[in-house]
Amino acid sequence: VPTADLGDEINQSLRFRGNSSLTRTFGTTSTTWTSSLWVKRAALNTNAAGPQQLISFDNGLTQQRFQETDAFLFGDAAISSSLYRDPSAWYNIVCNCNGTAARAFINGVEITDLFSPAPGNRTSGGDTSIGLFSTTELDGYLADVYHIDGQALLPTAFGRTNDDGVWVPVDYSGSFGSNGFHLDFADSSDIGNDVSGNNNDFTATGFDTGDVALYSAKLVSSTGSFFA
Repeated sequence: VPTADLGDEINQSLRFRGNSSLTRTFGTTSTTWTSSLWVKRAALNTNAAGPQQLISFDNGLTQQRFQETDAFLFGDAAISSSLYRDPSAWYNIVCNCNGTAARAFINGVEITDLFSPAPGNRTSGGDTSIGLFSTTELDGYLADVYHIDGQALLPTAFGRTNDDGVWVPVDYSGSFGSNGFHLDFADSSDIGNDVSGNNNDFTATGFDTGDVALYSAKLVSSTGSFFA
């Protein structure tokens, strides 16, 4: 019998489409860190113009994105053999680096087929962008974006497996470090607001602020009108 245990509640997600992005420049970089985010894809390889960007650090030196094939890329060249093609699913992606080697997890499971070549000492901080890097855009939703500076944490800091075998959210309760942040998107008037206590706020660009927040191949979200 399903338990209906959904984990700790995530109240808000943010829709990325086109050139929408969140950006911030940090004065320093780090080689020991953890990031965690939840993503729901809205475009797969069949209708996406290119890779789907999640987050990039240090002016693109360290990236997390879905490739055109729907494989996952971490670092700058490490690509999984596994494909992630369920547009109805929320994926929790946790990546970390301990100063020497990097690891990646999706829904609590380590991507052991990812590293070819293996990313070693990956950086975070510097020029950080969420949802867009260069011309690589995200078409989908993000929620509960965490970055922890100075700690290489396991995904159990952000999620757990319930009795039904489903990975569900856990509210992070640890420290953030100086470049850490938590974006919960709860304030629609300030969607780049960092609620970690560090005030590492992001600049939001290109988001639809119209009352109608609907998207499809033939619907203009800001007006609700259809086009051929």
